[in-house]
Formats: sequence, structure tokens, C-alpha cells
Amino acid sequence: MLPYSSPNHDFAFEQSVIGMAMVSLDGTILKVNSALCDLLGYTQQELTAGAPQEENSFRELLNRVVQNAKAAHGLQQSLIPFEYAYCHPSDRELYLNARCSVEQDPEQGPKGYLVQFEDRTLLRQLMKQLDQKEQKLNEKEHSFLQLLEGLPLSVLITKKGFVHYVNPAALRLVNAEHPRDVLGISTDVIVDASYHNALMKRRAKYAENGELGSFNYLIRCLDGQKKMVTGFTLIINYEGEKAAVGIFKDITEQLMEEDRVMQSEKLTTAGQLAAGIAHEI
Repeated sequence: MLPYSSPNHDFAFEQSVIGMAMVSLDGTILKVNSALCDLLGYTQQELTAGAPQEENSFRELLNRVVQNAKAAHGLQQSLIPFEYAYCHPSDRELYLNARCSVEQDPEQGPKGYLVQFEDRTLLRQLMKQLDQKEQKLNEKEHSFLQLLEGLPLSVLITKKGFVHYVNPAALRLVNAEHPRDVLGISTDVIVDASYHNALMKRRAKYAENGELGSFNYLIRCLDGQKKMVTGFTLIINYEGEKAAVGIFKDITEQLMEEDRVMQSEKLTTAGQLAAGIAHEI
């Protein structure tokens, strides 16, 4: 038993599932528990006798722990944990989190350090996988936005009814000069008030059965001009959240042309009818 330890202290040290080592003030390994031996791949005798000299990763780790502990103790600062890439004897690389605390002798003061080692290899691997997936998603999202930028159709991406993305075609449609003129505004502002009831019914339909379908709206441009548009909506993940992509085109001139044709046909029909009546008379 170490001079500054107790039976309870020794029992907790030995039975801990976290790798632990008692290190003297000069960096000598005094004692290690079985969890640390399993983690590092060496026996207690090898670690305390300093046998693994051919693999100096653990010795470098201990030296760093002692140096940090001495610096923190000298500056009267708390000991900050840090991560270390440890080379296992099996050539596996482990990521260890080392935490150090000063062990005090009630009579003589500081006698050494208690160092705890936590294996965070799996956590690092999971974080790396998440980072890779996030990077791929960002790349896909970037490619998707590039596609939308060159699309001749107008596109708005909205979240909870507010605009989060607008492509150049949509800017031209609403007579805006810059995306900041449109980003953040509500779709209730863009859709004319006369069509708010249709907009609310469409939202209620989506909430009920997840269907959106196509739409025809009268919109109000930023300069007050009104246009008729037709389009459809898709639900996607955008910037990590569910969003609605509205793809639509201006049919104002088309409707005006259809109206002119209809009026022309009406006039033609009326003319033919008048001519027929006149002939009968």
C-alpha cells in the first residue's frame, strides 16, 4: 500500500473500470490497475518496470501528463484533461482522454499524481463518420443549390412559412434586386390576400395526410405588381431541417393571352350570329 493511500482508496483504484495510474512527482509509474493494463496492452509488471521501451507512446503520454500537472500546479491552476493518440502494441491507434489530479499526503503535501485514462476511440470514430456524412450531405446540398441557381423556373425554399432560399428566377419574378429583399419574409406576404384561404386549406391538407400537390396562386411582387403563378411543392431536408421547395412559373401572360383568344372567339361567334340573323331578316 502506498504511504498516502487507504484500503478504500486501493479497492476503488483496483476495481475501477477506468484505466488508472499512480505516478510520482518525477514521472515514475508507481502503480497501475488492471483496467489500464487491458487498455494499453501491457501487464502491470511491464508498465511499472518500464519494460515497454520499444513502444514509447505511453511514456510520452505520461511525460506530457506530468509536465502539464507541474505547470498547472506551479501556476495554481486546475489540471485540464487532454486527448492523446496512443499506439497500441497491436498497431491499433487509440484516442485516450487523460485526466490528472494531485495526490496529497496529509503530513507531507503533494506526493504524486493520479492519472485516469478513458478510451474515446469509438467516440472519435463515430464523430469522424458523422463528420464524413455531414460533409457528403453538405456537398449534395451545395450541388442541389447550384442546380436551382441555373434553373429557369422560380424556386423558393421555405421553413414554417418563411423564405430561406430564393433562386435568381424567383427574384426576377417578384421584382427583387437581391436575395436579402426576400429572405425571411412570410409566404403570406408574397401570396395575395385573396388567395390566403386557398393557402390555409393547402397547409391543413398537408398536416392531415402529408399531401401538397400543385397550386395556382395570385402573388404580390415587391413593387406591388400582381402575377398569377402555377407550380408544385416538394418536402426536403434543408440545412438539417424539414423544408418546402416551391417550384413555379409565371402564367400571367398565358392567362391574358387565353383571355384575349376567348374574347376574340366570343366576338367571332357574336359576329357570325349577327350575320346569320341579318341574313334571315
